[in-house]
Amino acid sequence: MSVEDKHIFIFGSSTMSLSDTTIRLGGAVDKTKKVVFTDHLVNGTVEVISESASDVAPSQITVWGRQTDGSLSSEVIGFSGVTPRSSTSPLTFERLLRAKVDTSATGGGDHGIVGNTCVRNTDIDHQGTIDYAGTDWAVINATASAVADYYQGMVFRMTDGGAANEIREIVKYDASSVKCYFRDLTAAPSNGDAYEIATGMVFDTTDGAYNIEDIAIKDIRRPFYNIAAEPASGSSVDAYEKVFVWNLHSALALTSATLDEVDVGLYAIVQFALSSSMSGTGGGDSTNDNNDRFTPPADSVSAFSDSALDLGNKSGGADADGNLSASTGQGVWLHLYLSTGASAQNSYYRLQVSGQSI
Repeated sequence: MSVEDKHIFIFGSSTMSLSDTTIRLGGAVDKTKKVVFTDHLVNGTVEVISESASDVAPSQITVWGRQTDGSLSSEVIGFSGVTPRSSTSPLTFERLLRAKVDTSATGGGDHGIVGNTCVRNTDIDHQGTIDYAGTDWAVINATASAVADYYQGMVFRMTDGGAANEIREIVKYDASSVKCYFRDLTAAPSNGDAYEIATGMVFDTTDGAYNIEDIAIKDIRRPFYNIAAEPASGSSVDAYEKVFVWNLHSALALTSATLDEVDVGLYAIVQFALSSSMSGTGGGDSTNDNNDRFTPPADSVSAFSDSALDLGNKSGGADADGNLSASTGQGVWLHLYLSTGASAQNSYYRLQVSGQSI
């Protein structure tokens, strides 16, 4: 099995900013943190759901987001197994910024829950029955969106059949063939099996099957959490955040690997740079010393760029070797520029990893 979209993952770093006062950003990879770049617009209430009946309250998820009036709010929602559950007094979110599993919750697994879980919009975006499918893809109902990548980053849930209740993030959507791609289900859905798709965030849990590295996500966030431009009378803002681009394939490398930004959303005000070594060691552990998120990384990174960069080791100043080896990643520093008086934007940023695989 070649390295595919399902094998590329964006992890967080050990210290990520939740406020302007967080210090010593960056460090090594934190494989319990997932960084998402899609725009999780909700414009409604949210619910949590697991693919395991064992995940029940007091297991819970805390959700942070912007309400429709622009205020930053949060709510705590307990699990009810495979049954969707909202809070008793649900908030109306305009968009989601972060969600976190309660690590003190009961249940199995190393993050307090048993199966893949999610927080999603209570308003289902699309539902129907499978035309035909494999374990990691599905041709869905012809009434699905004709917009390229429309469902990318959304929550895919089977509601009956051999994979009933299983939850995955859609990592790619081909509108021309109404085909969704995701990390493998335990069984391929059959023709006529029902599914539903909604905006939201998926807490991935894998067990090493299908050549996918074992992971257990408990914290999902957008980069540059709750950051804002200064008023016209103030100064421009330069902010920094560190993430890791990771190859989850447990056996194969992605060769001739490059990282680039897609010319959509906030690409014009975000640049990126690479740590000089891999897997969170050496330059991969780079921080911005004891400074807040307005200070650039201290050392061991490439120049910030908005053009494609080769992934791989850069030891001794040499060009990167282009190899993203199996179960290996590279630190990526992001730089956000906000001009004075810039208005709030409901937008997103997208990175693209390209390469070759056998």
